[in-house]
Parts: sequence; C-alpha cells; structure tokens
Amino acid sequence: MRGRAFRRLAVGVALATAVGCAPRPAVTPPAAEAGLGTVTLQLEGFGDAPRATQAVPTFSRARLHIDGPAMPAERTANASFRLGATQLTVRNVPVGPNVVVVVEGLDASDRPLPGARFGTVLDIAPGATVQAPVGPLTTPLAEVVLALLANDRAAGRSLDQALSARLDEAALQARLEGERSRLGVVHPALFNAVGLAGTLAASPTLTPPSDLSSYVRSPGRVRVRLKGLPTGSRATVSLDDPVSPKQQNLAEGSHDILPVAPGTWTVSVEAAGGLAASLPVTVPEGLTGTPPEVFLDLSRWESFAGMSKPLAATLCLPMSLGDVPSLLMVGGLDAVPSPVTRYATDSCFAYDGTRVAPLPLLPDPVSFAAGAVVEGKPYVIGGLSETGQRTDQVYRLDGSAWKAVATASTAFAGAVSIADGADIYLFGGTLGLGGLVYETQTGKFRAGPDMTIVRRMPASAVHEGRLYVFGGGEQGEPLAASEVFDPQAGGWRNIEAMPAPRLGARAVSHGGRIYVIGGVNRDGMATGRVDVYDPAANTWALFSALQTPRAASAVGVLSDRLFVLGGSDGLLASILTGALDKPAVLGAIEVLKP
Repeated sequence: MRGRAFRRLAVGVALATAVGCAPRPAVTPPAAEAGLGTVTLQLEGFGDAPRATQAVPTFSRARLHIDGPAMPAERTANASFRLGATQLTVRNVPVGPNVVVVVEGLDASDRPLPGARFGTVLDIAPGATVQAPVGPLTTPLAEVVLALLANDRAAGRSLDQALSARLDEAALQARLEGERSRLGVVHPALFNAVGLAGTLAASPTLTPPSDLSSYVRSPGRVRVRLKGLPTGSRATVSLDDPVSPKQQNLAEGSHDILPVAPGTWTVSVEAAGGLAASLPVTVPEGLTGTPPEVFLDLSRWESFAGMSKPLAATLCLPMSLGDVPSLLMVGGLDAVPSPVTRYATDSCFAYDGTRVAPLPLLPDPVSFAAGAVVEGKPYVIGGLSETGQRTDQVYRLDGSAWKAVATASTAFAGAVSIADGADIYLFGGTLGLGGLVYETQTGKFRAGPDMTIVRRMPASAVHEGRLYVFGGGEQGEPLAASEVFDPQAGGWRNIEAMPAPRLGARAVSHGGRIYVIGGVNRDGMATGRVDVYDPAANTWALFSALQTPRAASAVGVLSDRLFVLGGSDGLLASILTGALDKPAVLGAIEVLKP
C-alpha cells in the first residue's frame, strides 16, 4: 500500500490548492484513501505584512516540500494560490508521524524568494485532515527534522525505526521557541538546524542539549556605497539572504544593512529608469569591526578625454567629413564673458569620437547660433557676436571656407532648428513666439508658424522628421512644457511636459527615444539630470545622471554612441535672459555606456 501512496504522491502534491483570502473552514477532502491524508495549513507571516527584520515578499506561487520517515526521499511540487490567501490545502499526503511540510515562496520565474521559506512538522493519520499553522515560529523545528531525516538516510538507518519512533516534536518545538526568545534570535534561518540535528542524532533519546546558544549564528552587516543614481531619485537595495530587510528610499552614499545572515550573498540595487546592478559579498558573523563593503555604481555615463579647450553654447551638427561620421562644433564660448573677454569665438572643428580635427574658422565669432545640414553643407544662422549682440548673418561651409550667404530678416540668438528639404525652420530663443524659415535655394527668409509659448534656450531634437522642443525659459524662469513641430503638417502639437523644468538643456534622438540632458533648474543651478522621452508612448522616464552637471553643452551620436561635450557649470543661458553670472566653461566629455 505504501508503494501505491508513493506513486500517487506526485499527482497529489501537484493538485495542492489554496483556498480563501480570509480564514475559512477546512476543505473536505475526497473519499479517504488508505495511506494518504490531507493537510490544511494556516499561513502565518505570508504576504506583505512586516516582520521584525524583513517584509516577506508577496507571492502567489509556492514550492511545496514534503518529507517524512515513511518516505524514501523528499518530494516537491509547485502550487498556485490567491494573493493574500490565509490557507493552503494539500491533499493526498503520505501519513505517519513527523511529516515535514515546507512552503517556499517563488517569484515570477519560479525562483525561491529570500525570507519566504516556512515549514511545520505534523503527525498525519490515514484519511484524516490535519490543520496546523506554518510560519516563522514553526520553521526551526521543520528544518531540524529535515536535517535529521538527511542524517538517517546518509547513515543508512531505517527511517521508520530511527526518527519516527524517537522524536518528541512538541517538546523540541517548545525548547526551540524558548531559546529563540532567550537568545533574541531575529530569524529562524539563524538557527544552525544541521548542527543541532547532528547533536540530536547522537543522542539515543533525541534529547536537545540544555544550552542551544552554540547553534545560533550571530548576524552580520554589510556596507553598501551607491553612486550614479538619477537626479532626485532613490534606490532599493536588497540581499538574497533570508534575514536582511529590503532597503528602500536610499540616496547616494554609504548605508549599513543589518542584520544579514553570515554567508556569501548577492547585493542588488534598483533605481528609476530600469537601472540595476548586483555584486557578491561574503558576510562574517558579528556586528562589530569593519563590515564588508560593496560599491554599486549605477552610472550609465563614462568620461572620455576632454576637448583641447573648454567650450559651451556651441552649435553641434552631425555630418560626415570625408566619409567619417563626425560632430561639427561651430563657434561658442571658450570663457565666461566679462569686460576683457569675448561673448563668442570663431573656432570650428570636427570631433569623430576619438580626436579633434580643426576646420576653417568662421568669418566672425558667434555663439548660441542655430543651423542645420542641407545637401551635405552646414549652415550657421544668427547667434551672439563677439560683443554680445544678436546677429542676422547666415554662413555656409563651402569646401575650404565659410561664406556669408544671406542676411536674416531679424537678428536673433538661441533658436532651435530643423531642416525639411531645402528649408530650415527656426524657432524660439530671442525670436519669441514667431518662427522663421530660411530657404537655402533662394537665400531668402519667410515667416514660419508661431510657437505656443516663448522659449529662451530650449532643448530640441529632430526625431523621425519632426522637431521636438523641451523646456526653455521665459525671463529666466525654467519651463517644463514640451511640444512637437511637424514640417509636413505645418503646425505645433503639445506633448507630455518634462518631469523637471529647466533651460539650457540639450536633447538628442538615440535608440528610438529622446534624451534631454542637463540644463539649469529653478534654483539657477546646473544639473546632471537626464530624462528620456518616448515619442511613441508620449511618456517620460528618469535616467542615470551625468557625472558632471552642465548646461549649454553639445550633444550628438557617433557610431551609435551618445556623446555630451563641454558646456558650463552654471547659467550661461542668463546671457539671453538679461543677467550674467560667472560659471566655468567645461571641456569634459561624457559618453553613454553601451
């Protein structure tokens, strides 16, 4: 009959069913079958209710472990139940004394969840239904009995005559609970169940020793250092040991996590924007002394060799020079303007991702210019002159020299632009609400569609033939409002606003999304914040911050890598809003990690 029970066990356990989200009467089992019984477990400590050291993860999938002296080996099966259920009924369980039932919570990939393993020890009669709690207080006994069973099997002893006839599980449970309270054990996993089982097995009466302190492991601690969190975000840190709490809302810096079970574990961190990292750590016993330290860097940016000179407010145009993809860097500021320095430079060079190549100088210095590439030729339009005056000049690079090819109908600076065929559309900056269109074939300007709001120093990016514009400022106050212009439709459409208002940011299309990088916030401070906009979903996600906060930088994509070059560490955009601070101009380059 016992063999028949073994054959049916796999099917019986696989049909384990949880019932109820609140306490309910035990389910009446089917007609009693010789050699089998039913167990209704009252789940304690499951769900998301906090314990002293850890909030047990919420789960609705579990792995059942069933073992006992009447079984040749442990059997396991997976079961599903309603989230928050308080009962789990397992049918067709082998009968006998000291049957161990363990419920182990699983994640969505059926992997065991740390801190979510609970067990109990039962005497099950044929055809009977046994009700019993299973939770943190019943787990140490279950683990000890499992270790005793393993000892007997390893020694080749008859299980029926070894464990089942000798163990008084009620007395051992009482001793364990008393010692747990006396020793201040914070988690059942800190009991050395295997060691205690070895001592019990050596006793003819399976009597536990009078002092169980040597079977309790002292918890340790881990020091975690966090870096590279998105600006303004917090991280969640956890270990895969069964003891430590899940740490939430952690900022950059060092944090001590305790208690942690002694052993080798994995420390993991998650933050906004899908950022995650993990590293192994070995934790010794005890809370004294220097804890092991884990450095978790979530930064998605790496530093590259700086440019030959600092540069900000430069016009950055992606184009190929001699079949080499490059970023054309035109004009800008190489120092903070003052009575003895300039508001613009005439520099021009190409950056190919590894080196800088000089190009012909501009006819006149310019900064905060707009422009685009049409039919392989770069155009530079408007901007500030060397003396800080708005300009109306249009320059084009023809072979080995820049040429003045047109004069705009009005002088302006700080605009954004998009090329559509032979036309270049210009918006924002000191143009205010009005737009301009430069016709490269005729050299003439015409009025363009008006913007909906005034934007000084907005960020912009061309994506799938449309111009996306983010933020900017009016009278120095940063904006969050965003919109998109479609040259074919000829009009503007509002889109989801940026999560954080700023001006002087830069934007670029990369990998189907638009990165809005840096800028100046409402406190007047340069920020390293990066937000990512998904045009298809009209949604935003916070991304890993730059290592160096900056505004008025240059951004571009080369060989599928996103570069951020130069900029300023303060409000250079104030040049266009009527005030002037004294920030530093930067030469640092950062690149998005693959």
